[in-house]
Amino acid sequence: SAVARFAGVGAGSVVLLAYDLTVCLIAVGLFADLLWGRWARAAVTGLVVDLGEPAAGGVLRDRLAGALGDPTLVVGYWLPEEGRYVDDTGRPVELPAGDAGRAVTPVEEGGGRVAVLVHDPAVLDDPALLSAVGSAARLAVSNARLQAEVAARVGEVEASRRRIVEASGEQRARLERELRE
Repeated sequence: SAVARFAGVGAGSVVLLAYDLTVCLIAVGLFADLLWGRWARAAVTGLVVDLGEPAAGGVLRDRLAGALGDPTLVVGYWLPEEGRYVDDTGRPVELPAGDAGRAVTPVEEGGGRVAVLVHDPAVLDDPALLSAVGSAARLAVSNARLQAEVAARVGEVEASRRRIVEASGEQRARLERELRE
């Protein structure tokens, strides 16, 4: 429009029409993208990438809630020995009744319960998105479980090393006493 005015050509209405048409096409494209749900796949893809980076840190609940846009999301981890769900701090998670306006999505691995997601039903109303989020949560829970097992093994190795050092110190002290006698 500025170039047309500088050249002295009266193309202001044509440029305005082209601008309006461009804005309308962008709006239609964004609406179509919203309907086809590519934003949801992108959110889940971003979640999986985020969960794969150990340096990202953070609680799984916060990361899932951020990716899904549901700040009320609750993640409950199944404790088979106690027969109940708990959150990441160990507090019990009560599953809502069917008419409570909340949806419950179980996360299973190998046919057994691993966790449960309690969320706004509108957030995960697409079955494909629900499956993708369940898979991402299953991966994250498995990853957390493996990291906990590694930490436990490292603790066992450190304790074993401490016992060996203490035993060698005691043996050395015993030998010193025997040599002095």
